[in-house]
Amino acid sequence: MIAGRLRTDRVVVCGFVLTCLLALVVAAPGGSGQAGLGPQTTEGNSKSAEPSDALRRLQLERHRVLKDVVAQFGWMAEQGREDTAGLRDFTVAMFHAEADLADNPAERMKVYERLVEFLRDHEKHVERMATAGRVPTVEVSKAKIVSLEAQIVLERQRLAQQAAR
Repeated sequence: MIAGRLRTDRVVVCGFVLTCLLALVVAAPGGSGQAGLGPQTTEGNSKSAEPSDALRRLQLERHRVLKDVVAQFGWMAEQGREDTAGLRDFTVAMFHAEADLADNPAERMKVYERLVEFLRDHEKHVERMATAGRVPTVEVSKAKIVSLEAQIVLERQRLAQQAAR
């Protein structure tokens, strides 16, 4: 019982630390300003060249850590300790990290399409939980907002890709 509690505490602390780090990245100059929901890359920037090896390693590490955190949230859900907002937020961050790793706009678009699909499913899940009285109804609105923001990012990506043609 104590070991399970310690694992849960570690997951919560890890989640908190990653949330703080994500907030710092977003608040940094050049951040998207939308809680990590905007694209992190700057297409069309004449100064942007191939990312340095150090930058690529950092991006890969961020993606790996986020995948681990999302997996830990999945484990927590299996144990009956579901944190839907935390799972959503870290999954969104993981998808953005994956988009940053994309080699071209078409790959990036596919990542954003998967993100939108995940968020639509998540929104339906939260609606079911609210109907069952397991989460406050405000969580449905929060899920809807995040889903709409991701759809806006996807549409902007599509428009940018069409303009580039």
